[in-house]
Amino acid sequence: MNVGQTIENLIRRPLAVLKWEANKLGKKHKCYICGRTFHAFYPYRSDSDSASPFWEELNMIGMAIDDWGCFFCNSSDRERHLFMFFDKLNLWQEFTQAHVLHFAPERNLYPRIRQMKTAQYVMGDLYPSSDEISRIDVTDIQFPDDSFDFVICNHVLEHVPNDGKGMREIFRVLREGGKAILQTPYSSILGKTFEDANINTDELRIRFYGETTHVRLYGLDLFERLEESGFQLNVVKNDELYSRNECDYYSVEYEEDLILVSKPGVGFHES
Repeated sequence: MNVGQTIENLIRRPLAVLKWEANKLGKKHKCYICGRTFHAFYPYRSDSDSASPFWEELNMIGMAIDDWGCFFCNSSDRERHLFMFFDKLNLWQEFTQAHVLHFAPERNLYPRIRQMKTAQYVMGDLYPSSDEISRIDVTDIQFPDDSFDFVICNHVLEHVPNDGKGMREIFRVLREGGKAILQTPYSSILGKTFEDANINTDELRIRFYGETTHVRLYGLDLFERLEESGFQLNVVKNDELYSRNECDYYSVEYEEDLILVSKPGVGFHES
């Protein structure tokens, strides 16, 4: 490190601290989960200002770029939005004495679900980050048919090469009357899902799919795909629950509805 870089770093550090302290004093936004208020959430990526024009023109839903994370509890917009939906719809009670499968469990969400005294709570991920999480491939779930009353698969399917198989596996392990939350980013103006094997570099995937680990860009046929997998759609309209001002305050997407699906049947089984 040369002298110029050293001086630059010495200047940047106190400026960053001042910026952080000023942000904490703000009241423009509030984190729905931890309840802290501040001026702005942090962006999804540090280079979010350079988002692809292609991505922006498709009017993507479910992929916040600017106001993404809480500085205090690190909750993402997608996690805060689930809390809001669960509160408004009283979905927390659905977990009591239920068998629940939760893919890629969010750090703020899974402790709350545990409080609901589930009959069984399985957390799964293809690449587990702790011993609490089992290694589970959504396209090959190692549980028998009709094992779960509720499955949470929040922003996972866009990462899965064979998403159709993943949808069918979730349907298979759900009990009759069981529910699943299957949020994923999609374009509100693209009729058909877009995926191309030649989009195979990080740069191209960010440009067309929005993230290096995404393998497609869903269109409006997402909902047809879910129905073809056997699910009954129960999409909950966000604008019927929250105002635009509320969504701006908590920094969740006003246009993002809850993709709640169910397996046709009479209701979940008693343990």
